[in-house]
Amino acid sequence: MFVHPGQIDEVLARFPEVTRYQAVVTRKGHDDDLLLRVETHSREAPFGMDEAILGALRASIKLRARLEYVPDGTIPEGAKKILDQRTWT
Repeated sequence: MFVHPGQIDEVLARFPEVTRYQAVVTRKGHDDDLLLRVETHSREAPFGMDEAILGALRASIKLRARLEYVPDGTIPEGAKKILDQRTWT
């Protein structure tokens, strides 16, 4: 399934705490894995935000993802919003 950065932008626009994100796609065995790395204004995300983000993302793009909060400045400005790290042999 194809995911466009605009779809993720639309979901995360509902969460003003999120300042920057990067979706990282990897392959584990025969399955793709989607990790959503997000930076927030504070060191800790508000209670329940994990479930809210993941639920909204799943409803929008029809895929399950994992969520990882990273410190401000971890994701470089101008970094690709979707980083595909899968390798094909």
